[in-house]
Amino acid sequence: MGQRERFILFLVGATLGVALLMAFNSRGNPQRDERKRVAEALSLPGMYYDYAVQGKSFFGHYVLGERRTKLPNGGVRRELVTGGRNRFDAEGRVMPQYAILVIEEYAPGVEPAETAAVAAVDFFYADRGDVRLKPGRTLPPGALPASVQPQAEPAGGLSVSVDPRSLKGETAFALADLLAGLPKIADAVESAALRHIDWRREVEQIKANSTR
Repeated sequence: MGQRERFILFLVGATLGVALLMAFNSRGNPQRDERKRVAEALSLPGMYYDYAVQGKSFFGHYVLGERRTKLPNGGVRRELVTGGRNRFDAEGRVMPQYAILVIEEYAPGVEPAETAAVAAVDFFYADRGDVRLKPGRTLPPGALPASVQPQAEPAGGLSVSVDPRSLKGETAFALADLLAGLPKIADAVESAALRHIDWRREVEQIKANSTR
């Protein structure tokens, strides 16, 4: 085989290899893109899903505030505010984390501890919520403090938020307590609550994408 034939054979082989690689990548990209989309849409840090599924309690330096309530059945309700996922803007600069409210419930006779089993757990955003107004009503002036930013929703009502960096220590539950008491002090309010995180649905999305 002459030099010219060897060169043509090499060129054909290289071209075929590139074509196969591009074909492989084109088939794999949709799956990778979907996994990336699901990962970016998650509301909680990865560890939180593991702990919630396994019934583990949340203890650590990331707890910004905590309070406990005795339940009628003898169990304990533990509320804690923590930081959320790391966030970055389009230029890669660090943005403030969302604040997360974790609600744990312990069975009667079980005291909250790092090794104690959690009977039930749920998650909310501690720095944002929703206010539903009665038909034809508006929120009276002064119903919300200056630290709370309201925004009208197209479907009616308001979405409200506070700076997540302000929620720590004694002020960790400031927005949660404000929204819980708002219907009592403002007759125009039908309901008000922190925004719920459907973590079980997100767990199912994680499972579905991990098997692809």
